[in-house]
Amino acid sequence: MFRIPSKYFFPLLASIIIVLLMLISFCFGGNYMEIYNPPDRVNLVRCVDGQIIYPKIIDIGAWDMNTDLNKVVAHGLGAKWKNIISISIHIVNDSDNLHFISPTKYHEDYNLEIGVKSVNATNIYLVIRSGASGYFYHTASFSSTSSSRGFLTVWFVE
Repeated sequence: MFRIPSKYFFPLLASIIIVLLMLISFCFGGNYMEIYNPPDRVNLVRCVDGQIIYPKIIDIGAWDMNTDLNKVVAHGLGAKWKNIISISIHIVNDSDNLHFISPTKYHEDYNLEIGVKSVNATNIYLVIRSGASGYFYHTASFSSTSSSRGFLTVWFVE
């Protein structure tokens, strides 16, 4: 079982809050969302209409973002992959002193854009936007492959 190190707790919490705000649009029409904690699952979000939104945290693994603009991450959702409604990306630099949580809007001064290119039955394809003058992740600060680059939070319904 993948466990989130304690040093990632607050960045992960921030990521979850961002995604929860995004999911409000999923429960449209004046409905509201509530936290639902059945005994066999933790911190599920449930819309009033009974639709349960499940989070799955997936380790990105090693990624030299300095040389590779793309990363393929297996999601392990099986047939439920078609029910993905949101994916949040949490990137950690090599020194573990900066954490970046997407969705990150493009900012021309930093070229911070990273996103999900596509999803299929087995994988999530991540891509970094490159610009004419380079991009933010194209530095030695994101080149180590000795530890995980971060994680994805995938939200889906059953």
